[in-house]
Amino acid sequence: AIDAAQLKQQLSRALPEHMVPGVIVVLQALPLNANGKVDRKALPQPETPGAATRVAPTRDIERSICAIWTQVLGLDDVGIHDNFFDIGGHSLLLVQVQSQIKSQLGFSVPLVDLFRHPTVAAQAHCLSPAYTEETAMQPARDGARRQREAMLRRKKAAEGMHR
Repeated sequence: AIDAAQLKQQLSRALPEHMVPGVIVVLQALPLNANGKVDRKALPQPETPGAATRVAPTRDIERSICAIWTQVLGLDDVGIHDNFFDIGGHSLLLVQVQSQIKSQLGFSVPLVDLFRHPTVAAQAHCLSPAYTEETAMQPARDGARRQREAMLRRKKAAEGMHR
Protein backbone atom coordinates (compact mmCIF):
# COMPACT_ATOMS: atom_id res chain seq x y z
CA ALA A 1 0.00 0.00 0.00
CA ILE A 2 1.24 3.45 -0.89
CA ASP A 3 0.67 6.33 1.51
CA ALA A 4 0.19 9.34 -0.78
CA ALA A 5 0.93 11.86 1.99
CA GLN A 6 4.18 10.12 2.94
CA LEU A 7 5.23 9.84 -0.72
CA LYS A 8 4.54 13.55 -1.24
CA GLN A 9 6.61 14.38 1.86
CA GLN A 10 9.54 12.29 0.59
CA LEU A 11 9.34 13.91 -2.83
CA SER A 12 9.38 17.38 -1.25
CA ARG A 13 12.74 16.56 0.32
CA ALA A 14 14.27 15.64 -3.03
CA LEU A 15 12.54 17.95 -5.51
CA PRO A 16 12.00 21.68 -5.82
CA GLU A 17 8.55 22.69 -4.57
CA HIS A 18 7.15 23.38 -8.03
CA MET A 19 7.98 19.82 -9.14
CA VAL A 20 6.25 18.04 -6.24
CA PRO A 21 2.85 16.77 -7.39
CA GLY A 22 -0.04 18.52 -5.70
CA VAL A 23 -2.21 15.42 -5.76
CA ILE A 24 -1.14 11.80 -5.90
CA VAL A 25 -3.63 9.23 -7.16
CA VAL A 26 -2.86 5.59 -6.42
CA LEU A 27 -3.98 3.18 -9.17
CA GLN A 28 -3.76 -0.60 -9.35
CA ALA A 29 -2.71 -0.27 -12.99
CA LEU A 30 -2.55 2.44 -15.64
CA PRO A 31 -5.37 2.27 -18.21
CA LEU A 32 -3.97 1.34 -21.62
CA ASN A 33 -5.33 1.94 -25.10
CA ALA A 34 -5.34 -0.59 -27.93
CA ASN A 35 -1.72 0.30 -28.80
CA GLY A 36 -0.53 -0.46 -25.26
CA LYS A 37 0.08 3.20 -24.42
CA VAL A 38 -1.36 5.00 -21.39
CA ASP A 39 -4.93 6.09 -22.13
CA ARG A 40 -4.85 9.57 -20.61
CA LYS A 41 -8.56 10.09 -21.21
CA ALA A 42 -9.35 7.05 -19.05
CA LEU A 43 -7.30 8.29 -16.08
CA PRO A 44 -9.45 9.34 -13.11
CA GLN A 45 -9.66 13.03 -12.28
CA PRO A 46 -7.71 13.74 -9.09
CA GLU A 47 -9.62 15.17 -6.17
CA THR A 48 -8.42 18.65 -5.31
CA PRO A 49 -9.10 20.56 -2.12
CA GLY A 50 -12.41 22.38 -2.31
CA ALA A 51 -13.25 26.01 -1.77
CA ALA A 52 -14.04 25.22 1.88
CA THR A 53 -10.31 24.85 2.58
CA ARG A 54 -9.38 28.09 0.82
CA VAL A 55 -8.15 31.05 2.81
CA ALA A 56 -9.39 34.36 1.45
CA PRO A 57 -6.97 37.25 0.92
CA THR A 58 -6.90 39.92 3.61
CA ARG A 59 -4.33 42.39 2.28
CA ASP A 60 -4.60 44.49 -0.87
CA ILE A 61 -1.55 42.87 -2.45
CA GLU A 62 -3.03 39.40 -1.83
CA ARG A 63 -6.36 40.46 -3.37
CA SER A 64 -4.54 41.83 -6.41
CA ILE A 65 -2.51 38.66 -6.93
CA CYS A 66 -5.63 36.50 -6.43
CA ALA A 67 -7.41 38.55 -9.10
CA ILE A 68 -4.49 38.02 -11.50
CA TRP A 69 -4.46 34.29 -10.83
CA THR A 70 -8.22 33.89 -11.31
CA GLN A 71 -7.98 35.72 -14.62
CA VAL A 72 -4.93 33.81 -15.90
CA LEU A 73 -6.15 30.40 -14.69
CA GLY A 74 -9.81 30.97 -15.59
CA LEU A 75 -10.97 30.12 -12.06
CA ASP A 76 -13.76 31.60 -9.95
CA ASP A 77 -11.86 31.62 -6.68
CA VAL A 78 -8.26 31.34 -5.45
CA GLY A 79 -7.07 31.09 -1.87
CA ILE A 80 -3.83 32.59 -0.61
CA HIS A 81 -2.38 29.16 0.22
CA ASP A 82 -3.36 27.46 -3.05
CA ASN A 83 -0.33 26.22 -4.98
CA PHE A 84 -0.32 27.69 -8.49
CA PHE A 85 0.74 24.38 -10.04
CA ASP A 86 -1.80 22.33 -8.07
CA ILE A 87 -4.76 24.38 -9.31
CA GLY A 88 -3.96 24.15 -13.00
CA GLY A 89 -1.00 26.45 -13.52
CA HIS A 90 2.09 25.69 -15.55
CA SER A 91 5.21 27.56 -16.63
CA LEU A 92 3.61 29.36 -19.60
CA LEU A 93 0.75 30.61 -17.44
CA LEU A 94 3.28 31.71 -14.81
CA VAL A 95 4.86 33.94 -17.45
CA GLN A 96 1.43 35.53 -17.92
CA VAL A 97 1.17 36.06 -14.15
CA GLN A 98 4.60 37.69 -14.20
CA SER A 99 3.47 40.01 -17.00
CA GLN A 100 0.23 40.91 -15.22
CA ILE A 101 2.04 41.63 -11.95
CA LYS A 102 4.30 44.01 -13.84
CA SER A 103 1.52 45.75 -15.78
CA GLN A 104 -1.11 45.90 -13.01
CA LEU A 105 1.01 46.23 -9.88
CA GLY A 106 4.19 47.78 -11.24
CA PHE A 107 6.49 45.10 -9.79
CA SER A 108 9.13 43.45 -11.95
CA VAL A 109 9.44 39.98 -10.43
CA PRO A 110 11.98 37.47 -11.77
CA LEU A 111 10.26 34.33 -13.03
CA VAL A 112 12.47 32.18 -10.81
CA ASP A 113 10.98 33.94 -7.75
CA LEU A 114 7.48 33.05 -8.91
CA PHE A 115 8.57 29.40 -9.24
CA ARG A 116 10.10 29.52 -5.77
CA HIS A 117 6.96 31.07 -4.30
CA PRO A 118 3.98 29.25 -5.85
CA THR A 119 1.29 30.57 -3.49
CA VAL A 120 -0.41 33.95 -3.35
CA ALA A 121 0.76 34.43 0.24
CA ALA A 122 4.38 33.70 -0.70
CA GLN A 123 4.25 35.97 -3.75
CA ALA A 124 2.70 38.77 -1.69
CA HIS A 125 5.50 38.37 0.83
CA CYS A 126 8.01 38.40 -2.04
CA LEU A 127 6.61 41.77 -3.14
CA SER A 128 6.73 43.25 0.36
CA PRO A 129 9.50 45.64 1.44
CA ALA A 130 10.78 43.18 4.07
CA TYR A 131 11.65 40.66 1.37
CA THR A 132 15.33 40.73 0.40
CA GLU A 133 17.58 38.84 -1.97
CA GLU A 134 19.02 37.09 1.09
CA THR A 135 15.63 35.58 2.00
CA ALA A 136 14.95 34.79 -1.67
CA MET A 137 18.07 32.66 -1.94
CA GLN A 138 17.53 30.70 1.28
CA PRO A 139 15.44 27.87 -0.30
CA ALA A 140 18.12 27.39 -2.98
CA ARG A 141 20.84 27.34 -0.33
CA ASP A 142 18.87 24.79 1.70
CA GLY A 143 18.44 22.58 -1.38
CA ALA A 144 22.14 22.80 -2.24
CA ARG A 145 23.04 21.92 1.36
CA ARG A 146 20.76 18.86 1.26
CA GLN A 147 22.33 17.76 -2.04
CA ARG A 148 25.85 18.13 -0.61
CA GLU A 149 24.89 16.13 2.48
CA ALA A 150 23.36 13.36 0.34
CA MET A 151 26.44 13.28 -1.87
CA LEU A 152 28.71 12.97 1.18
CA ARG A 153 26.55 10.13 2.58
CA ARG A 154 26.76 8.28 -0.76
CA LYS A 155 30.52 8.85 -0.90
CA LYS A 156 31.01 7.50 2.65
CA ALA A 157 28.84 4.51 1.86
CA ALA A 158 30.85 3.80 -1.30
CA GLU A 159 34.14 4.11 0.60
CA GLY A 160 32.86 1.67 3.20
CA MET A 161 32.04 -0.85 0.48
CA HIS A 162 35.56 -0.68 -0.97
CA ARG A 163 37.31 -1.47 2.30
